[in-house]
Amino acid sequence: MKRCPGCRERIQDRAAICRFCRYEFSEAELEGEARQRRINAVILLVGAGVIVTALLSDRRGSAPDASNYGPPSQPSLSQAERDLCTRFIARAVEGGLVMRRPKPDKLEVEDEVWAAAPAEVKRMLAQAVACEIWGQSMPPDLESVVIYGYRSGKRVALLSAAGLDLG
Repeated sequence: MKRCPGCRERIQDRAAICRFCRYEFSEAELEGEARQRRINAVILLVGAGVIVTALLSDRRGSAPDASNYGPPSQPSLSQAERDLCTRFIARAVEGGLVMRRPKPDKLEVEDEVWAAAPAEVKRMLAQAVACEIWGQSMPPDLESVVIYGYRSGKRVALLSAAGLDLG
């Protein structure tokens, strides 16, 4: 909800005309409000991501099994931890960062919001998808999380066992 500058009544965020005094918002005002909502969504994601980051970084520091001579395996996350990752993704959808999820391991993000998001938020989103699907902070070998721009169609991020590629 926002306040109308004409009568100070509370109206819908996306309203172009106040239903009380008929004040008409200019295109510049509406675009500024939309941009502010996107910025707020990124800020909200950063806050929620702090929890996910702490969760995933604690798991990454676990000692590997000495009997395994291959690459160290990641410990599986609990169902409660996976649910936290699911909620993080849901907040990204609500905040307007994630536009579509055509497949479990693929996301389409709003290009402008993605460009404004800090690298840490981008990493956390990709890791949250891996957490939700495979129960680990990184995808297993031969698997990946791919993130595309919704409007541009370009790949903007790829998370694989090798790491995160933002570009």
